[in-house]
Amino acid sequence: MHNVHSLLKCGITLCLMAPVHMQIMVAIAEKQHRPPIPRESDLPGGSFPSLPAYLDLMQACWHAEPQEWPAFESCIITLRGLLEEAMTVK
Repeated sequence: MHNVHSLLKCGITLCLMAPVHMQIMVAIAEKQHRPPIPRESDLPGGSFPSLPAYLDLMQACWHAEPQEWPAFESCIITLRGLLEEAMTVK
């Protein structure tokens, strides 16, 4: 229930949301459901060297407990590093 309260604090107007959006919110907030991660072969453009780091960051941001989420600044630093790495790979 803590996660639903967090969503409400963000100013989301639940009464205006489509029922399917409400179902998605409940699945994420209360049941910790997350979308499946596609296989590398199914990614548009295929795999890339820093994919494991992207997946680690993505899954860290999906942690069920908000206090376990990485800080926004940390995400930016990680993403900048991954971008720099991608730009140097030939």
